[in-house]
Amino acid sequence: MKKILLIIPVAILAMLFLSSWKTSTKWNFVGYQYRWSRDYVENTGLNSELECVQYGEIWIKKQRSEEVLYTCSSGCERDAVAPGIDQCKKICEYERNGLVRCRE
Repeated sequence: MKKILLIIPVAILAMLFLSSWKTSTKWNFVGYQYRWSRDYVENTGLNSELECVQYGEIWIKKQRSEEVLYTCSSGCERDAVAPGIDQCKKICEYERNGLVRCRE
């Protein structure tokens, strides 16, 4: 009985740790006026993919160009070989009509 009482708090702590670890993934928004443009808007540290997409939808409605797009990405790290380039675990690309594609 004592083992069960000990296992329950340990299991609860483990679930709390794993849930906080999973939700700590930050998302990055990048908005482009033209597809391969170096001029872009960036907002890092968004708390979820949904938050990033909502930010992107507000941003895209303010743009005049038809070639406007934005990306939401997570798990990004700077590339050691190519400075200025990030490698991301997941990246989704959106245009005015919505989601174009996601890559992992």
